[in-house]
Amino acid sequence: MNTCVRCKSQFEHLPDDIKFYKEYDFPSPELCPDCRHQNRIAYRNERVLYRRNCDLCGNLVVSIFSINTPFPVYCSDCWWGNKWDAIFYGCEFDFSRPFFEQFFELRDKVPRQTLNNSKSINSEFCSQCIGNKDCYLLFAADENQNSMHSYWINRCIDVYNSSWLSDCTLCIDLVDAENCYKCVYSQDLINCSECYFSYDLIGCKNCFACAGLRNKDFYIKNQPHTKEEYFKKINSLNLGSYNFYSEVKKLFRQFHLNIPHKYVHIFNSEKCLGDYISNSNDCNYCFDVFESEKCSYAFNLVHQLYNIRDCSFATEARNIYQGMSTAGENVFFSTLNWFSIDTWYSDLTQNCSDVFGCVGLRHKKFCIFNKQYSESDYYNLKKRIIEHMKKTGEWGKFFPVKYSPFAYNETIAQDYFPLSKNEVLSRGWKWHNMDQRDFKPQIYQIPDNIQSVSDNICDEVLACDECGKNYKVLLSELKFYKQMNYPVPRKCTDCRFTERLKLRNPRKLFNRECAKCLKNIKSTYSPNRLEKVYCEECYLKEVY
Repeated sequence: MNTCVRCKSQFEHLPDDIKFYKEYDFPSPELCPDCRHQNRIAYRNERVLYRRNCDLCGNLVVSIFSINTPFPVYCSDCWWGNKWDAIFYGCEFDFSRPFFEQFFELRDKVPRQTLNNSKSINSEFCSQCIGNKDCYLLFAADENQNSMHSYWINRCIDVYNSSWLSDCTLCIDLVDAENCYKCVYSQDLINCSECYFSYDLIGCKNCFACAGLRNKDFYIKNQPHTKEEYFKKINSLNLGSYNFYSEVKKLFRQFHLNIPHKYVHIFNSEKCLGDYISNSNDCNYCFDVFESEKCSYAFNLVHQLYNIRDCSFATEARNIYQGMSTAGENVFFSTLNWFSIDTWYSDLTQNCSDVFGCVGLRHKKFCIFNKQYSESDYYNLKKRIIEHMKKTGEWGKFFPVKYSPFAYNETIAQDYFPLSKNEVLSRGWKWHNMDQRDFKPQIYQIPDNIQSVSDNICDEVLACDECGKNYKVLLSELKFYKQMNYPVPRKCTDCRFTERLKLRNPRKLFNRECAKCLKNIKSTYSPNRLEKVYCEECYLKEVY
């Protein structure tokens, strides 16, 4: 048993991980898996956007970087253009100084891209996205159309205020759904249509306030109705009312506590521990992992991985350790490395191989600190630097949080490991002060029912009921709410996201007993939770 040097919690190294460390001559981590995860995602800003000018062309752009960054920030056209090359920032390694100190001096000279939002049309205010059209405030979302205020939705059309969705249409307030149509405020739905306030449904249609059903139609609170009875009751409800909507949400959360919950969400997988794992094998303590094998401590939307240890946000990757936002092979202690091979302690590399301590390189090989070397000189110098890092105690450690290009509360680390300003500053990390004086009080009174809301609301500045932050309602957004008979949200986009995030279980595994057969299970439901949690066998007997 080991003690984390930061949080003092007890943790063990998995046997396969120990073999991995020995194979690559890495020291065993001193931090527990949670603290290692926290370090990585403290380098990822997804949802905090700024207006600033490109430091090359001068155009006003949307960026994940504020105007106070020490490094230049280029718009996408300039960053991918041919007016600069990161190799020009190359420098010699100084063996009299620590590695990290020198690396981040280099990092602060190399231009960075305003935000990652490629191949998109009319979707300027999106980040970590590819291929969206007519979208607004989407994050980590690809190939969507006419969608807003959502996180990790893929191939969706007309989806609002939702998270972790794929192939859905005309949906709002959904969490963890696949191939659904016209569903509202529901969670864990697959192949469903016109379901409201429901949980854990597969193949269902026209269900209201239901949970744990399979292939059912015209159900209310898990009770069957005729088609005529169902629509008569549904049409009598004031669904467009904000007060009614809020009350039904509370009743729904209470109702589904009495329905059996599967201990984790693992599908078509073998020898896996974690949650939301599908089509995978031998993945331990992994969360949101798809089509992967032989992984441990992989988090945050990773798929098609093999032999991964401690990784967040990755795709088509093999032999990765301590990586954040990665695609490639043999990538170690690195961030934002795409389709690179044999990459060590590097950042923002594209299609590179055999690079060590590099930043912003594209299509380069045998480089150290952005300087070109011959193959033999590269390997000799790399070996010397590794020995130097062992002496300084830096070898085998991920980049320190204090060097992140973002303040801690700008990153998703604040979502999963929330800290106060004092806690952040006491650790020597950065904090972004949001100027409360910029918040304007809301004067406009939003009508309770969406059908009574006029287009004038789009000219008003609204204030979040939760945090006071201002937000707007766009005209296209208002039309969608009226089409769905959905009341105008009273919270800002960030607080809506936080509310959806809380619907998901924490990324931890707890020891508890199946509520039916009393078998010991490892579940993301802590023992003090009120839900009835069943093991796989008991759950399948109950719902099928």
